[in-house]
Amino acid sequence: MNINSTLISGFQALNDIGYLIQNRRNLLLVTDKNIIAIPAVAALIERLRRQTERLTILDGVPPEPSQHDVSALLSGIEDRRIDMVIGVGGGSVLDVAKLLSVLCCPDAPTLEALLAGDRQMAAQFRDGEFATTYLAPRDYHRVHMPCNGILREMIYVPGDLYSVNPLTARNIPNLFARNERVICYFDTEFGPMAQILVGATIVGSIETAWSGTVTPPREGVIKRWSFPGADAEGAVVLLKGQEMGRFKLGSTVINLFAPGRIKLAESLEAESKTRLGQPMAMALQRTDAETVLHHD
Repeated sequence: MNINSTLISGFQALNDIGYLIQNRRNLLLVTDKNIIAIPAVAALIERLRRQTERLTILDGVPPEPSQHDVSALLSGIEDRRIDMVIGVGGGSVLDVAKLLSVLCCPDAPTLEALLAGDRQMAAQFRDGEFATTYLAPRDYHRVHMPCNGILREMIYVPGDLYSVNPLTARNIPNLFARNERVICYFDTEFGPMAQILVGATIVGSIETAWSGTVTPPREGVIKRWSFPGADAEGAVVLLKGQEMGRFKLGSTVINLFAPGRIKLAESLEAESKTRLGQPMAMALQRTDAETVLHHD
């Protein structure tokens, strides 16, 4: 899984790694000789060994590694069917970890990577419909609800800040799963719906209507917030067309829908222009509004 695109740092990162490696069987840990000697890293390694079936450790990353160094490290991996690559260290280690993840995880499940490794959430959207909307710097930068929704979870995922223009999106694998993003999960009459706000190179901040600025500051830690059903105090209920978030400059919004619930409008094609208020999809299956409102 190309989860190494998610960059986490600080002591809290040890707890976040524990969450991310759930159900992973074959892990690759990339580090260097100095880092691996740190007691906290040794404790992390023991934890990984207890929680996974196979752990391969490459601790020979040199400063400013060359292609020859990467090839030598790659030759030390006996089983290249890696579920997840973890880089522990500085820039050289993280660069090598990213490269090895591409070489060892070529068939990475990008839906899970996009959703920060949350397999349960990913399962709800597999084989469903999705729409990716690119907001160029000249475009409108506010994000609206495609349908009525009750917010149930928000996840901030730290990451890179690559440009998200069409040229970059075509040439960087799993671009949206690599970049910083805010995942907003809603209950709707069309089943679960995720609206994902993806950061980019020149995006100053990502904001939501209920929490204000989510990023910056960029702390390098995955953060999760849960929200109650519609009847409870603190519920966030948004109506179709209502503003739910905004970017300070352009970026990308991704919508995920469960299978069999909606069909995207035929007018939506790759790189077609869209406008606020334009039809997005037609309903195939609805859930009664009362059922959605009282869903725990």
